[in-house]
Amino acid sequence: MKNVLKLGKALSKIEQKEINGGMGPLEPFCGCSTNYAVVTEDGHCVFLSSAGTDCFGTVVNGRCCE
Repeated sequence: MKNVLKLGKALSKIEQKEINGGMGPLEPFCGCSTNYAVVTEDGHCVFLSSAGTDCFGTVVNGRCCE
């Protein structure tokens, strides 16, 4: 059981989302934001949802969209 818990901590939110197939029932909707930080050179970005959780996406027309 401890190994399963460690695996969940080791995976990034993007990787967890890919494994779980998208937003879970308790995750807030992220949508898009103009207030974001670019995380990678290939345009991936992160911003806070209205619930205060991290949302990951790509930069499109000056906005970070999930």
